[in-house]
Amino acid sequence: MADRRERPWRKLRVIVEVTVPPNCRAQEKDLLHEIEQQIARTVKLPRPIHDNAYEAVVRLKSFTPFWPMFLRKEKGLPIGRKKNNDQRSTVP
Repeated sequence: MADRRERPWRKLRVIVEVTVPPNCRAQEKDLLHEIEQQIARTVKLPRPIHDNAYEAVVRLKSFTPFWPMFLRKEKGLPIGRKKNNDQRSTVP
């Protein structure tokens, strides 16, 4: 089966949320490490039993760096900054 590289590839995402007690010292990096140890580096999608299953590479990312932008998007606030050429001062 051709992988049709002329078209952009879709990204499939899953969010894992784990609830821990208030006195637990676990952090997001601990969860990320645990998932890295348990999941294979590649997975066959849609399912291994299908003839057209593709072996996809798994990449894990922490959600914390994306949280501020996610909150801005949820509130409908602009993301990023607009560049305004008028505010630049020209120093001779």
